[in-house]
Amino acid sequence: MSQKYPVVIIPQAVCRAAVHLPEVKHPNPKKPYIKPRPQKPEPGKKPEPIYNQLTFGTSAVILLLSIAIGYTFHFLNLHFGIILGATLFGLYLGFFMPKLNRHLKEDFKKQKAEYESELRKVKKYPNELKEWQLYCKKEKPLILKNYNEKLRLHDEEVKQISNIIQQQQNYFQRITVSSPQYNNAKKGYLEDYFYGYLTRYFSNKIYQSLALTKYANYPYTPDFCYYNEAWNLRIDIEIDEPYSYINKQPTHFTDLTKEKTRDEFFIANNWVVVRFAEEQVARQPKSCCKFIAQKLNLLIATNIPETLINEPELREIKRWNYSEAQRMADENYRDTYLH
Repeated sequence: MSQKYPVVIIPQAVCRAAVHLPEVKHPNPKKPYIKPRPQKPEPGKKPEPIYNQLTFGTSAVILLLSIAIGYTFHFLNLHFGIILGATLFGLYLGFFMPKLNRHLKEDFKKQKAEYESELRKVKKYPNELKEWQLYCKKEKPLILKNYNEKLRLHDEEVKQISNIIQQQQNYFQRITVSSPQYNNAKKGYLEDYFYGYLTRYFSNKIYQSLALTKYANYPYTPDFCYYNEAWNLRIDIEIDEPYSYINKQPTHFTDLTKEKTRDEFFIANNWVVVRFAEEQVARQPKSCCKFIAQKLNLLIATNIPETLINEPELREIKRWNYSEAQRMADENYRDTYLH
C-alpha cells in the first residue's frame, strides 16, 4: 500500500474492466476555408463638386438675412442697422464660408477617391472571376477531398472508441459489487465541507450515511460513496485524520491492523478505495476532486470537468505511523489547517 496520501486501491476485477483508450491519432479536423465568389463591384454615379454652388447659394441667403436684420434695426438707429448687417455678413465671409468650403472640398475628394477605387475593382473583376473559377475547378475539390478524408478517419476513430467504452461498460456491469445499506453514522469534522465540493463536480453520484456490513452488527461506513449506476462502479472515499479531537487518540496510522482489514473488505466486494489526508481536503478540496476525476477518467473514460482541469495537482502527504500521529496530537497539529 502507498506510504503517501492520496491512497488508491483498485480491485483486480475493476482493473481488468478499466477502459484503455487508444491514442487519438485523428482529431476532429477544422473546417477548411473556401474562397467565396468575388462580388461584382458597383461604382455608382460619378461624384460632382457642389461646393461652389452651395457656397454661393449660402452666401446669398446670408446676405439677405444680414440685410433683413440691418433693416429691422434701422428704425432704432440707421447707422447701427447698417453696421450690424455688414458685420454679420463679414463674419460669414471671413470665417464660416472658408471653413464650409474646405469641408465640402475634402468630402468631394473622399468621394472621388472611393469612386476611382471602385473603377479599378471593375477592371480587375474579370481576372478575379477567372481565378476563382480556376480555383473551383482545381484547388477546391482537393481541399474538400482532404478534409472529408480526415473527417472520415476521425469518425471511424470516434466509433472505435465508442465501441471500446461500450464493451468495457458491459464488463463493469458483470462485476459483482456489494450494495450498501443506510446507516446514520457519526460524521467526521470536514465531511459536510467536502460534500459540497464533491456534489458540485460529481452531482448526483455522491452519497452519505451508507454502510457495507461485514457481518451482523459490524458495518463499515464510508465517509462518501461515489456510485455510477451506468458503470456499476462504487468508490469508498475517505478522509483520514491523524488523531481524534475528543481524546487525542491516534487514528488511521499505517500499522493499524483494522484499517488494512477494512480496505481489504471493500476491495473484496469490488469497491475502489480512495483515501485523502484530512489536511489535503482542508487545503486543496478542488485538487482532491480533480484527483478523483482523473481516476474516473482512467477507469471509465469520463471527462474531467473543465473547471478542474487547471487546478493544481494534489500535493502528496506522508502517511503517519502511531508515534507520528501521537506527536501530531501532542502538538495540536490539526489546528494548523482546520482553523
